[in-house]
Amino acid sequence: MTITMIRVELEILQSWGVGGVASLRDPVDLPIQVDPRGDELLPYVPSTSLVGALRRHLAERAESWLGPQPGALEVSTGSITRTRSPLRALGSRVEGTAAITEYGTTAIDPARRAPKEGSLRREQRVDVLEASSSAEARRTRLSWYLQHDGDPDPGLLDALAAWQPVVGRRRSTGNGRARVTTVTAFPVDLSDEVGLTWWLDGRAAWLSGTGVPPTGVTVTSLRGEELRDAAWSLALRWAVVEPVHVGGIGAQGENPSGEVRPSARKHRTAVGTPIIPGSSWKGIVRHRVEHILTLCGASSGDLAMVQEALFGVGGTSRADVTGRRGCLAFPDSALTAPDGRAAARVERTHVAIDRVSGGAHEGLLFAVDAVEEGSLTDSRIESTLDLPAEVANLLNHVVRDIHDGFVGVGGGTTRGYGRLKLADGTAPIVGPVDSAAIVTWAKGVLAPKEVLTA
Repeated sequence: MTITMIRVELEILQSWGVGGVASLRDPVDLPIQVDPRGDELLPYVPSTSLVGALRRHLAERAESWLGPQPGALEVSTGSITRTRSPLRALGSRVEGTAAITEYGTTAIDPARRAPKEGSLRREQRVDVLEASSSAEARRTRLSWYLQHDGDPDPGLLDALAAWQPVVGRRRSTGNGRARVTTVTAFPVDLSDEVGLTWWLDGRAAWLSGTGVPPTGVTVTSLRGEELRDAAWSLALRWAVVEPVHVGGIGAQGENPSGEVRPSARKHRTAVGTPIIPGSSWKGIVRHRVEHILTLCGASSGDLAMVQEALFGVGGTSRADVTGRRGCLAFPDSALTAPDGRAAARVERTHVAIDRVSGGAHEGLLFAVDAVEEGSLTDSRIESTLDLPAEVANLLNHVVRDIHDGFVGVGGGTTRGYGRLKLADGTAPIVGPVDSAAIVTWAKGVLAPKEVLTA
């Protein structure tokens, strides 16, 4: 009996995290899963997540290696012919160190353009900042171990080498993009003394990353493909005209002495570098698209379809609504100085004014940690679909509105914060918004879902 052992080495290129479940005593609202093995606190990627992503990558070939999909819940188990999968997932392990960071986030009320009441929450993720000078060292290395019945299957190994999954949640805000770097496979003959000895004594060490294959076997090693470009993308370089403040987690508590709290309103950072998170870019573009299409006369139903096709919609179990992922993704963008180093930050002191006395309100002196004007940042909008010219024109309208100062980024946009302009000083050329063509495109994107739920 021959069994093939496979190790798939992945490189996670963006910040990521596989969602966990918060306990009642957990201060983090949306934690990520951690590896229960070992003393260090490391993030964990369950094989169930990776198998689901691999099944989607294999498409119609998935059944030959992973077996058929399970039947619906209402199907009697006695009437199902079950087929054993020849491919078995043994587990994964994060290589090296990967620090889990915590950050705060809040939803924005589109009508008030201010944080929505009760929406503040704390989340976790593993920060990987592509724009940093040491990005290679900060990218997460992940090893996934598989076991396949029989001799090595060249078709399976080639498919694994071409795999470029998205790991974990928040992929629409630029998290979790990954690629396979190396696939290693070798056969183990359990009817042979050498193979059986390795299976009993050496397999555990190999699975932990310290062992070697049995002697005398042929080891197949394949290199992964270079990262493929998105179907459509828009890359932009912005210059900061007014200080930018995107809220992070700052100091908590009262300020009875009236002293300035320099850390009371910290700027959001990743691995020590100030950023504009992808969630901020997504919110800005989403709300501006809604505003533009409303001015062009789009109905609420048409607007909802366009929003769902571009940005997705969350599922609601009580309303029996199935969520859907949009085609757009917005990665984090690092704020840097013109020389490429992390952008300088400045503290601006503020105080509330007492409406009765007209003077400074006692105890309400605070400081805002903002990124200085003159900084630069590179943003990117990516799409899993090749967008038509009408949709690209709509997104260029949003870019032009930001450049022209109609839309700010971050907090305090009505009091001297958050204005950006395109670094080359040239706004994109735009044409009239063809809302009818955009709605027709959205209907085509959503059509498969309508057929399945009919």
